[in-house]
Amino acid sequence: MTTITVSKASSRAERIAAAEWLVWLTVLLMLGAGWFLRDRIESRTETFQQDGVTLHYPADWSPLADEDDFHIFHVIDPTSSVQFPTTVRVRRIPLGELGRGASSLGDIALSWSTRQGQKIPIYNVLQIQPTTVARQPAIAVDYAHVAEPAMGGAAGSVPAVVRAQDILVQNGDTITVVTFEASTDTFPQEAEQWEKILASLDVK
Repeated sequence: MTTITVSKASSRAERIAAAEWLVWLTVLLMLGAGWFLRDRIESRTETFQQDGVTLHYPADWSPLADEDDFHIFHVIDPTSSVQFPTTVRVRRIPLGELGRGASSLGDIALSWSTRQGQKIPIYNVLQIQPTTVARQPAIAVDYAHVAEPAMGGAAGSVPAVVRAQDILVQNGDTITVVTFEASTDTFPQEAEQWEKILASLDVK
């Protein structure tokens, strides 16, 4: 009797262990499938193409209508900060709008940042430096500013502090400005996505 009892207990323990391993294997497979689907979804993109500008942006971002002067594209990440959603804008600006005395990209960047400082509350330039975008010389203007909370915010909401970068590319008498903006809380996490968007940019 004793031998039979031990044998039954051992067999039951083995069945329990096997069931536990099966559960863990199922969980791991589900996690792997979830990660795979997430990566597939996150890698999907849409294409913007207009006025000689082409770029790819995440398929789950939302294009917005924009009536501001010279804007040709405006898209936001609806899953980002509620206070200020991550934003990409494209503008095509006649060179004459930035001052006819601008003779270099550096001059254009200074003129552009002066113009922005007159329009944007608490605008603070952090850095202006040359770069290369779409295989062309460009200027990057890094700055911070204060913005009203998205959609007006709730009563008593404090303004959002925003980090941003403008990329300026010159084509003849036209300046293309591609802008990336995000709240200071999410800017570091969104920077990788911005790099992907910039890598896809083509300006003609």
